Amino acid sequence: MFRSLNQRLQNETTRLVEPEPPNPPIYITEIKGMDSGSSNFLGGSTPLEISHNLGSVPRYVNIIPIESTAGYLGEIWVTKDSNKLYVSNTGSSKAEFNWIAIK
Repeated sequence: MFRSLNQRLQNETTRLVEPEPPNPPIYITEIKGMDSGSSNFLGGSTPLEISHNLGSVPRYVNIIPIESTAGYLGEIWVTKDSNKLYVSNTGSSKAEFNWIAIK
């Protein structure tokens, strides 16, 4: 999918990058718990607190915007502890996103 999209991009400096798999990989038989949901970015590097109910620090977290950010999302990062995820973005977008946390 990414190769065909990259071939269509006219600006050679813009490339879509496939995400790296978790290292070490997480196999389906190793999943001890999972939680997921949706929320909205707060923008301006303000962390959004999300309770994940896993009881320990998740090994893997994925954040996927599910609506247009109109180019105002900025960088996304997540910090995590045994009870919560803290999702931030540098841009001004307050778009909706889906999240998943795997124990």
